[in-house]
Amino acid sequence: QSRSSAASDVYKRQALMENVDPMSEFLADLQQANSTNTSDEEKLKMCRLEAGMVLRATKELWVTALLLACLVKMRDQQIARAQGSAATQPIDWLKLTALAYKTILELNLEECWKAKPLLNGKAVIEALKLPRGPMIASYLEEQVKWMLLNPDGSKEECEKHLFSVKRRREAEEANGVADEDMADIKPNPPHPRLS
Repeated sequence: QSRSSAASDVYKRQALMENVDPMSEFLADLQQANSTNTSDEEKLKMCRLEAGMVLRATKELWVTALLLACLVKMRDQQIARAQGSAATQPIDWLKLTALAYKTILELNLEECWKAKPLLNGKAVIEALKLPRGPMIASYLEEQVKWMLLNPDGSKEECEKHLFSVKRRREAEEANGVADEDMADIKPNPPHPRLS
């Protein structure tokens, strides 16, 4: 009992340490995307995919990671001010973090890592007529991204999307695009910023 609890604590600390920087980048992206918002409306433009992926990485620790990222951003700003290199207008990271939390809840992303896949590995193999192998993982990851962008999407729509991804990959292979280069290709559809 005690060993599993200790192992769980180690896992949680490691997960937080690994994901504070991506969560800080997420906050910085939110600040950048919303920096021109001059309305008094307390609404953030947030990319479902970006938010969902960072939440999937932190799972149930996402709130803690979000708060730690806020502290990191506040401390960075404080250090920059002390060194005289701060921006003219300080950023209210605490307010931005509170709005990010609220927006994540409004987008129903707070437990997105628990979403059951529409297609398991076997179904992906059958639908796309793929051989078994490590490439299936990339299609399952593509499915996760599609599901984050299309929370009300159906199994059939997901299959269509995965089939279009397969066709795109086959066309790229035919044109000589290496697998390493495919990592730089944006997912289909593009990352829409949602209000």
